[in-house]
Amino acid sequence: MKEFIIDGNKFKNSKSFHKYAEKIFTNGLSWETGRNLDAFSELLEGGFGQHGFGEKIIIKWINMAKSKENLSIEFYDSLIKIISEAENVIFERIDYRE
Repeated sequence: MKEFIIDGNKFKNSKSFHKYAEKIFTNGLSWETGRNLDAFSELLEGGFGQHGFGEKIIIKWINMAKSKENLSIEFYDSLIKIISEAENVIFERIDYRE
């Protein structure tokens, strides 16, 4: 299973998160993905050069406390929900504090 790291130190807001997610979940695209929550959900499903559509993957989110500080609570909670509900994703939270 492929493993992807989301590092909370690598983005400071929703715009930079979407750019970061596109960078880690795509490869070889000649176009930009939509930079919104629906597009993020589709990136997790796969088929954009890093993992096949529906392929099981592991996502480790490190420095989550930093992400929670930097992102709006609504956006942060939406990301957690999308990742947690993705059928092909095993989600590991690292440095997670309520």
